[in-house]
Amino acid sequence: MPPALEDYFNEVGLLVCGICKTRKQYRVNLLGAVQIVPVMCDCQREAVDAEEKYYQQVASRKRVDALSRDACTFSQDTAWRESTFARDDGLNAGASAMCREYVNSFATMQKENTGLLFTGPVGTGKSFLAGCIANALLAQGRTVGVTSFPQILYNLRDFDKRDVLEKLQTYELLVIDDLGTERDTPYAAEQVFQVIDARLRTQKPLIVTTNLDVAAMKEAKDSMQMRVYDRVLEMCPVHVVLVGLSRRSDVSSRKRERAAYWLLNGP
Repeated sequence: MPPALEDYFNEVGLLVCGICKTRKQYRVNLLGAVQIVPVMCDCQREAVDAEEKYYQQVASRKRVDALSRDACTFSQDTAWRESTFARDDGLNAGASAMCREYVNSFATMQKENTGLLFTGPVGTGKSFLAGCIANALLAQGRTVGVTSFPQILYNLRDFDKRDVLEKLQTYELLVIDDLGTERDTPYAAEQVFQVIDARLRTQKPLIVTTNLDVAAMKEAKDSMQMRVYDRVLEMCPVHVVLVGLSRRSDVSSRKRERAAYWLLNGP
């Protein structure tokens, strides 16, 4: 190992770093007297900056982790936490681009209280892309809540209704999955309406996913469903329509093929 480079004094008697060759001392005039004061050389400054950046990253990760845990307050399904744009398969490139732009423009979307409505068949990636938006905003330090309509109804039944409704309104963005899969009862429809209406009154954006198409929502006959769907369409004027085969079916098919191959040929 070569010997360490030692600091040295330059031609005017000031200490210089032996590594980066920049000064560690300067002469300054303080109250009429010239004094030599220590300063950081370039490599010391880089080390301090690197340490500060590291602790900022640690603090940021802790904040994002805390926000992610808070986002799951009303959700037992945390699969969405694995949903990131980096994992997007690109099969719905237009929808993916729209979601990325929503994140980039979130300040405007928030100001204008503009939400997204994801529609399409089961397994086409609605929940995944909604989760991508949620995680991207959480990484920015935004507060996001992720839940589903069945889960909301469960919490309204088992916890103080006022506390649940108030908590759902604290998030800068609320993502609610699976509109239309909740119980088809007047009580359920009324509770769903109250949640959505509260978001509207607090002027905070909402993202909703559903297997229903917009035409079916507009043609609903039940009066309470009409109230719910009208409010959703009002709050979520941007429609992200996903098409294609179910990814779940495709994954299941590949698993069956691999299992059959292993049984016949071994792993």
